[in-house]
Formats: sequence, structure tokens, C-alpha cells
Amino acid sequence: MKVIYYSRVVFISYEFVSLLASLIAYLYFEDTMHVYVQSISINEEGMKWVVLYPMGIATWMLKEGISIIFPSEETNQILHKWDKYWMLKAHFNIGIFYAIILTIPCLYLWLTSKLVTSWGISIFSACALAISLAAFSFYGARIKVKELLIQADKSSNN
Repeated sequence: MKVIYYSRVVFISYEFVSLLASLIAYLYFEDTMHVYVQSISINEEGMKWVVLYPMGIATWMLKEGISIIFPSEETNQILHKWDKYWMLKAHFNIGIFYAIILTIPCLYLWLTSKLVTSWGISIFSACALAISLAAFSFYGARIKVKELLIQADKSSNN
């Protein structure tokens, strides 16, 4: 059951759909994109710093993601006793997986200076978009966990 749920979280997600859509768009518009990339001048100073975007988001997710599964000392017990906690943990684990796995190609392209090619820009953009979507999911999860804990606290006080 858990393997099926983890697979569902990986393959039925905004992150996966964005990666798939980016691949299809690149394959469909590869020639156009190649011509466009060759016709523009790349800002070398911007290329030095562009990798900070995916790395910064992945770092934020690693740092702030802990507050999703460990919100506070008072509420950790409530959350961890919840019968659907394992589902929350599955989403957390997959989000961290996406953050790490999608940062690696960005870093590789930046270190090897292949970021200025049409396929390099496509891969970097697709990975940065998917990491951004994962970060939005984490932010939404933090809000939802807080809402659930407030409701649980109200129920226990009544």
C-alpha cells in the first residue's frame, strides 16, 4: 500500500507534470529554441549567480521542511499520533527527493558551463520550475498542518 502511495505522489504531482511538459515542449520546439539561444547574448555576470535560485529553494526546503513534520514541541505528539501521518511523511520525503535530485542537474550545468546551450537552458529551467512547485507545496503543507493542529486543539478542548 505504501509503495503504491509513494509512486502516486511521485508521478501524480505538479513537479512531475511540469518536468514532462518541459520535455515535450523542448522536443517540439528544439530547433526554434536552438536558433533563439544562438541569437541572444548571454549575460556572463548573470550566469555566475543563476545557480543560486535552485540551490536557495532546495536549501529553504531542507531547512523549513522540518517544521512540517515537527511543527512544535507541544503539537508534535498530536501530529505523530495522527493515523494519516505516514501520508504526510510520504509527501515530505518526495518533496525533499525532488529538491535534491533537481538541484543536481542545475549545479552540473552551471559547473560545466553547459548552461548556455539550448538543452542546458531547457533542463535548468525545467528543474528550477519543478523545485519552485515543490517549494509551493511545502509552503501549502505548512499552512495545512497548522490548520489541522488548530482544529485538533479545538476538538480536544471541547
